[in-house]
Amino acid sequence: MENARQQDLQTVEPAMATAAQTGIEKQHFEQMQQHQQQAQLQFGQLSLDLSSHRVSLSNNEIPLSATEFKLLWFLASHAGTVLSRQQVFLEMTGRDYDGLDRRIDMLISVLRRKLSDSSSQPQRIKTVWGQGYLFVADAWQPL
Repeated sequence: MENARQQDLQTVEPAMATAAQTGIEKQHFEQMQQHQQQAQLQFGQLSLDLSSHRVSLSNNEIPLSATEFKLLWFLASHAGTVLSRQQVFLEMTGRDYDGLDRRIDMLISVLRRKLSDSSSQPQRIKTVWGQGYLFVADAWQPL
């Protein structure tokens, strides 16, 4: 009886593993499709194109470095959501934030300047003190 039970388990386990793998592959494929469908983002006068890494504001192309584009895309992809410095740092570097590195702050400052946002009172990419950064979706109309 014990041998029959072991045989049943040996037959069932590979089938379950295959089903689980198929589910993971399907989920990964669906996520890839979502990202491909979202290869362009539009917020008022701001356009971002993931495939060409181009950004335009009021029909003027804005030159961004690859790092600046990555940060802007990440923020814009989460428009309306406050992203913590930890989340942003992890996305940008693949590491946890150590509490000392100011690279993200500098990149935010550069993006604000390039995207005509005020450095003293930003309206488009806001710093939410004690929480993180907020990309404001409806702040991209002509000034």
